[in-house]
Amino acid sequence: MKGPWEQAIQRGVRLYQRLLILYPARHRREYGRWMVQLFRDQSRDCAERSGWLGLVGFGCRVLWDTAKMSVVEHAVAIRARCSTASSRRLNSTENGPFVLIASGL
Repeated sequence: MKGPWEQAIQRGVRLYQRLLILYPARHRREYGRWMVQLFRDQSRDCAERSGWLGLVGFGCRVLWDTAKMSVVEHAVAIRARCSTASSRRLNSTENGPFVLIASGL
């Protein structure tokens, strides 16, 4: 059901899509579509239950959550990259002696 707030919801969705740039690219690719759909659905629910005040309150909570969770997701991505780099270094040094022995050196 479309209410008087539908235009505001659509603007909010466009703004939220822009805010997703704060998340790591991989996170956006994997979850961005679903995050936007959830935002749209929850915006409508808040507007239908609580009107404009509910919609504004929801927007404020989303802004805070986006700022907080984008930092968390970047930290997770950095940790994953460091972990992968460490395991590559370990694997390359572990295979080194084997290569030398197998080649007869």
